[in-house]
Formats: sequence, structure tokens, C-alpha cells
Amino acid sequence: MYQVWLGGRGPTHFPNRIISTHTNVADLRDPYTFHLDDNWWRTVEWRVRAIRQVVGAIPNGLPAVSYGPWSPIYATTNPGWASGKIRLGAAVSDRISSGGLAPAHYLMPALTWTGDQSLEGDSYRLFRVYIATDRDCVNIVFRGSVVGGPAWAPRLKSLLKLPTSQEEIDAALYGYLPLATSEGAKATMADNTPVTATETANRVDLPDLDLQTTRYFWTVVPVGVTVDDSGVFTYTDVEIPQDACQAGRVSVFGKDSEPAQTTGGSPYVSGLTPKGRLLQQAGSRPTVFATPLVAWRPVVGATEYEVQWSRTAYPWRKHGSKRTVATSSVLSLSGGKWYYRVRGLNAAQVGNPAMTWSAPVALRIIRPTFRVSRG
Repeated sequence: MYQVWLGGRGPTHFPNRIISTHTNVADLRDPYTFHLDDNWWRTVEWRVRAIRQVVGAIPNGLPAVSYGPWSPIYATTNPGWASGKIRLGAAVSDRISSGGLAPAHYLMPALTWTGDQSLEGDSYRLFRVYIATDRDCVNIVFRGSVVGGPAWAPRLKSLLKLPTSQEEIDAALYGYLPLATSEGAKATMADNTPVTATETANRVDLPDLDLQTTRYFWTVVPVGVTVDDSGVFTYTDVEIPQDACQAGRVSVFGKDSEPAQTTGGSPYVSGLTPKGRLLQQAGSRPTVFATPLVAWRPVVGATEYEVQWSRTAYPWRKHGSKRTVATSSVLSLSGGKWYYRVRGLNAAQVGNPAMTWSAPVALRIIRPTFRVSRG
């Protein structure tokens, strides 16, 4: 994942605001939320660093850091606030799409829009994104967290803790809202159904879909704040996603994963050849002894990998499998012809973490032969 350090040239200059994300995009909800003065978010400074998963311990006992160096400081200049009817914009990740038949995203995208008015024409400054698998936005598969700006991107354990008292709202006017693993306030849809952001379960990505037949449909709805007689603050979506989508406020994006690349001219297979030589790459049709080392290129978005092997390429009949966080694995196979395949696993996906399989790769395992010599 990545950590993003947000700052600004407004009332606060480069505060200690670090957020975590599984994708390569981050929204600027922190300076936008509860701030009407554009000095808060007109120019925002930021920098990013990569976080890796550390497995095991170093033999010398020294601690291993799980992060890389910070990037240089960059500055983003945002346009003025656009009032009026909400209009959906682009989906942004490793590529940019704005509906239609655009190529699928390998990473969970950020979603953007302009405007602040509900279908009734009232203006709001809080919003929530909904993602569905149907154009009517009935089958909701992802509920975003509340943001105060014209963009949303998924976060890991870095949601805004929404104010639940007038004192907290007053404090928010002069600083950033605290970060938390949940929104921490009562939230409902327009029909009084409770709403929980999908990100609270650390599920910040969507599974792959067949781009030829299915895509994700998304919309954004305004969010209002009410206080009842007992002083309970409720954040309510003023529209249900179905109404927003049927009114035309709906866009689409595709989500697919990159297959693991297991060959580059010839398979990435290393091992001891029949002539007793240890080769880094055992030819276009590798033949090795019982424990070949198979490798593959990293897959965008994968946190782990699964390797399977079978006696036949089709139909595939799994004979065994193993998981690894590395991009290589040693297989212990008996003699004969085998096929193996690799796929990434994305622990941040909603539901099944599985990604796209690589094409099967053939290899032959030979049994050792012996010769009796005189002497």
C-alpha cells in the first residue's frame, strides 16, 4: 500500500496528516470537509511513500522497516467550488475513464464530480459514493465514506471521524477532522436504512468483472446533517442511489486485474537440467529434475500469490496449490508432464480476493537415472 502525507498553504501549513491507501490515488476530503473558504484547499502539498509487507525476521536480528523513502513534495492547485447540478466526472487510477467502453482499471479508481445540488435543487457540502452492478443502482456492492470535496478515493483506516456534537463541528471549522477506522456517527439513507461505509471493513477494492458483459455503475448523492431533540447527530443521504441513477446521474467503469506474467520469450523456470547443469531459465520447453523454481512478474494490486499445478492444461484439474508473498516458488513434483498457473490475491477486495489466472505453463519433470561404473 501507500502512505500519503497531505499539507497545504492555507490556514494550516503541512500538518501531520498521513493517510493510507491501497490504490495509487487519494482524494483531498481533509481540507475540503467543513471548510467553505477555498484557502483551505486551493493549493495542497503532498508526498507519498510505499509500504511493504515484511514477512519473517532478518537473520542478524536487526529490525526491518516496512516503508520506503518519501517522494519529493508536490503541490496540487484545485479549481474554485462549482455550484449547480451534480455532474459525474472521470474515474481515475492507473488509467482514466469517463464511462462508455473505456479500458478496465487494474486498480480501484477514484471517482470525481462537479456541482453540489440534489435532484430537488438544494445545495449540500457533504457527499457519498455508491457503486452497483446494475444501471438502476439497486444491487449496491460498495458504499463510500462521507467526503466534503468533489472526489472520493478508497482509504485504509483513514476515514474522517464525523462530528457528533456542536463542539466538534466548531472545532472542525478550524482544523481537520480526526482520522478513524469508522465514521463514528449515525448515518442513514433517505429511506432511514442504516449506512456503513464499506471501507470500515478494510475492503477498499472491487473484484474483477468480465469487461465484455459487465461493468460497475456508480453515482454520488448529497448528505445532510440533522440533530434530533436528544442531540443525536445523523448524517442522512438526501437521495437513494436508485433515484439518482434513474434520473441520469450514473456513470460506469470496468475493473479487471492484470494476469500474472510467467513467461518472457520462455517460461521463468529454473532448475537442474538432465545434463546436470543449473540453469537460470530452462529453455522454451523446460525439462528439469523434481524441484523447479518457477517465477513471475509482480501483479498490480496483489498482496499475495497462489500457484496451482495440474496434469492437464484443459480441463484444469488441480493437483495441488500453495501461497506465497514472493514472486517465485519451488514446486515439488513427481515425474512426468505438468502444467502450472499463477494468480494474484488482493486481500483488500470485497468478497473473493482472487485475481486473474495466468495462462498455463508446461514443464516436464524427469526422474534421475544412474549408471554403474567400474573401479
